Amino acid sequence: MKKLLLTGIAALFLATGPAHARPREMICSGDWVDMRAIGLNIGKCDVNSVSDDDLKIIKNACAEPWDPTSDQESTQCQIRALVVPFKNQRGAEAFKVLRVYRASILSRRSRE
Repeated sequence: MKKLLLTGIAALFLATGPAHARPREMICSGDWVDMRAIGLNIGKCDVNSVSDDDLKIIKNACAEPWDPTSDQESTQCQIRALVVPFKNQRGAEAFKVLRVYRASILSRRSRE
């Protein structure tokens, strides 16, 4: 009985937890940045968990990400990707990129 109760509670937790948000296709756009502490981002999209092949798609279109220690131009980048919503470290809504389908550069601008 106790085992059945624990199994039921675990199933309920798994069914309602945020880890099971439905992946969806989305356009992510914004600055292509490497902020070290939080990693690689394009706008509200977290690109830290993508495969090497997906990262290559982004870098081929948008070049290397801007970071606070560089004097290179920042890049506005757009990707079409499969994402899942989550709350970031600050509690704001963000999207974890699972797969990148396409990437394109929107613009470059100097960080002066």
